[in-house]
Amino acid sequence: MLEAHELAKYVAHRNLVGPVSFQVPRGEIMAVMGPNGAGKSTLLKLLSGLMKASEGRVTWQGSDVKNEGRPAMGMLSHQTYLYSSLTGKENLYFYGSITGRETTPAQIEDVLQKVGLEWDGDEEVGRYSRGMQQRLAMARLLLQDPEIILLDEPQTGLDQAGLKLLCEFIRQWKADGKAMVLVTHSCDDIFGLVDRLLILKKGHPAYLGECPNSPEEVLKLYQEALQGSEKSLCSDS
Repeated sequence: MLEAHELAKYVAHRNLVGPVSFQVPRGEIMAVMGPNGAGKSTLLKLLSGLMKASEGRVTWQGSDVKNEGRPAMGMLSHQTYLYSSLTGKENLYFYGSITGRETTPAQIEDVLQKVGLEWDGDEEVGRYSRGMQQRLAMARLLLQDPEIILLDEPQTGLDQAGLKLLCEFIRQWKADGKAMVLVTHSCDDIFGLVDRLLILKKGHPAYLGECPNSPEEVLKLYQEALQGSEKSLCSDS
C-alpha cells in the first residue's frame, strides 16, 4: 500500500500543498483533480521524491520510500522526457542503462509491439508525432514494470486508439496489483477505472473519498467541492 502521512510542502510561508493523508492499496487508482495551481503536480513530485516534503512522509508497504529498499516507481507524464536526437530503441536502451536494468533486444521489440511502434523503433524521436512520443513513453514504463505508477495527464497527445490502449494498460496494471495516482483535468473514460478521488483546492484537500461511477457525477462532485467547505466534503471512506 502507498501511503501519504500528513504530507505538506511550504515555500516562504506559502502552502503549496497539504497537509494531506491518504492510502492507495495495491490494484487501486486514486485520481487527483483541482484547478491550476491547486498543488497537483507538487503532490506528485513529493510522492516521487523529486521534491523534499516540508512535513510528513510517504511509505510503501509500511517502509519509507526514500530508504535504500524503495520500490520501483514509474511515471507517465504529459512531458515525455525523451531524447529527440535518439531513435525510439535508443531511448529505451538509454533508459535501461541509467536505471541499471539489463535490457535485451527482445524486451525492446516486445514493448514497442505492445504500444504499436514495432515499425518505428529505428526512427529518430524528433520525427515522431506527439501521440507516437506518448506511446514511446508508455513503452518505457512497460519496460520498467514499477510497483507504483504516477500518471500526470497521461492522455495528452493520444488519439482515440491511443487512449483505448492506455486504458487497457491501466486495467492490466490494476490486475497486476500496481498502486496508481492519476492527475487529470478531464472526466473521461479513464474515470471508469478510478477507485478514489482527491480534489485539491488551494493546496488543501477539498474532497477525499470514493470516486463516483460516471464522468457526470465526478464533474458535479468537483464543482461542489470547489464551492463548498473542505470540512463538509472530506471523508475517510
